[in-house]
Amino acid sequence: MKEKGKFIPNKKNKILTLAGILLSCFGTVKAKPESGRDGHLLEQIRSVSRQKGELQQQEVELRARMLAMEIQRSFESRSAQYENVAARLQAWANESLLREQNKEVATLRSERDHFEAERSQNIHKISELEEYFQEKERQYAAFHEQDRIAQETSKYKDEQLREAQGWMARAQEMDAFQSSTNHSLQAELRERTEQYNQLWHGCQRQKRDVDLLRHGVPSSGSDEPSALICHASTRDYSGGFTSSCTVSVTAAKGVKTKNPSFVGRMLQASSDMAKQNHVSAYGLSVPCSN
Repeated sequence: MKEKGKFIPNKKNKILTLAGILLSCFGTVKAKPESGRDGHLLEQIRSVSRQKGELQQQEVELRARMLAMEIQRSFESRSAQYENVAARLQAWANESLLREQNKEVATLRSERDHFEAERSQNIHKISELEEYFQEKERQYAAFHEQDRIAQETSKYKDEQLREAQGWMARAQEMDAFQSSTNHSLQAELRERTEQYNQLWHGCQRQKRDVDLLRHGVPSSGSDEPSALICHASTRDYSGGFTSSCTVSVTAAKGVKTKNPSFVGRMLQASSDMAKQNHVSAYGLSVPCSN
């Protein structure tokens, strides 16, 4: 096709060259003088040349038409080729586009799968966090309940502590009262002990006097009567216990006793009373020794 395209312009140039030569020849013939016969021939030549020019013109037109048709056919073939190439290129482009789109779709699918995996992981994490928060809320409620119980226990312990402090204060008051009472009782006990000791010593002296009197009466053989007076008194615990025993011997001159043993019985009774009324330093009664 390329060689045919090159050949057609060369042939056209040759035709144009020949037409120019003929026209120059016609011009030279026209310039020569005309004769009768030559004129007819010249006229024929002119007509032939005109016909030739017309034919050449027709040839040129036909060749131009043929060339145009060939150019059109070449253009159509080339356009068809171009269309085929464009279609192929379009197909290739579509295929490449499809490949690119497939790649993009595969990338999007992988991204979607990755996103779904991340989404499932995030949902799992969210569920774990919700469970963790629920556990923390339960622990907080339990701690709040424990704190409430601890506060109530603390209030109860405070009340018990205040009651214990009140009992301790009352116990301290009772201890102070008991200690003061003990001191007063110990002082009174010491005082009573001294009194009983004095009474004991007095009874001992009286016993010795009575013994001396009892031993001296039979030896003297006198008729002097003896009188013994014994007195004992007791009081309650708050006032203490007191006992006194006095023995007096009076002699009445000019009076004779008919029962000499009466004096001995009275002396023995006073001695027994002195033994019963002896009290030691600890408040216990101690029998008198003969």
